[in-house]
Amino acid sequence: MHTANTHQCLMAITVLLLCFNSGCSDESPEPTFPKQTVRLPDTTHAGTIMGRCIFDGKAPARRQLPVQDAWCGSVGKPVLSEDLIVDAKGGLAGVFVFISKGLESYTFPLETSPFIIDQKNCSFVPHVAGVRTHQPVHFTNSDGTVHNVN
Repeated sequence: MHTANTHQCLMAITVLLLCFNSGCSDESPEPTFPKQTVRLPDTTHAGTIMGRCIFDGKAPARRQLPVQDAWCGSVGKPVLSEDLIVDAKGGLAGVFVFISKGLESYTFPLETSPFIIDQKNCSFVPHVAGVRTHQPVHFTNSDGTVHNVN
């Protein structure tokens, strides 16, 4: 009975090692993109959208986030919430504006270059981003510690 248990344990360890080794490559598989027909709008009738998003009223102070990681605590500056960031003139940071109607009959080329989100000073940079359908997203870590991102 002892031999059977030892054999089962060795098999389980072997399977775990094989799974671990197969997932530890520095190379990511090349992404595949669906075939598509691009149909762009006539740019002679195109325009430009410009503007600012302004916070109306007195902006609340950004709150300091609790830091669980010793490295993040040693960075020297507090990690602040990015829920609402308002500059001195009332301008909002991290606002994402998009066109929701009117372009349904057009198709645009797929974005094949990866969008990079970095962990820098224990925060995601950028905090708000627009990523296209099928566009690869890469997460990097510029901090001197590992992060548990859920």
